[in-house]
Amino acid sequence: MHKVLVGGALLVIITGAAFLTPTIQDLISNNQTPAKVAASKTETKVAEPRDPKTHDFSDVDYAQKKLIHHQLGAMIADKAKTDATKPEIRQIAEQVSSQETERANVYATLLTSWNESYLNITDFPETGGCNGYPTFSGMLPHLDVGKYRLSSGESVDTTFLTLLIEHHKKATDLVKLEGAKIGFGELVKLREISQKEYKAEISTFETLQKSVL
Repeated sequence: MHKVLVGGALLVIITGAAFLTPTIQDLISNNQTPAKVAASKTETKVAEPRDPKTHDFSDVDYAQKKLIHHQLGAMIADKAKTDATKPEIRQIAEQVSSQETERANVYATLLTSWNESYLNITDFPETGGCNGYPTFSGMLPHLDVGKYRLSSGESVDTTFLTLLIEHHKKATDLVKLEGAKIGFGELVKLREISQKEYKAEISTFETLQKSVL
């Protein structure tokens, strides 16, 4: 089992050029007028482009978060696979569970190839029907997930699709916020592909929500 804390913060150091503005008294004492004082200009430094063949902390952090995000999606679907009352919902849940598991495994494989550790969602203790996973932009609230996993009957059907849509919307937030920091080539490609997939799937789930329920 690979383990490390997920979600470490990325420290960005911004350097800038500070300058002192002469006071009126200084200008008078130097026999200068404000109009003759040249304005100071700050220099903008352009960051060096990342090497797409190397990874850094931002890539590892993003992959770790994506892994847990997709494992949560599979966990939500697993509940509906067995407990949903409508066969259509159970079928959708089966497909989502398989898809989310495959997506999680992609990031697990990538982290392993980097010799980086990670935590699975089941490594976090469960309380009130929900594992105590870390909270970041891609994760659903613990309370909502816990209530859903402890529910039964038709509420499973309705809540499953509601949470699934919200889960995918949060995935787009995760890609925008954390994905903007990455530079590893393969991870960047995954970022672009996943964002398109999430948007398409949200539309599909919203249509199913109206037609099936």
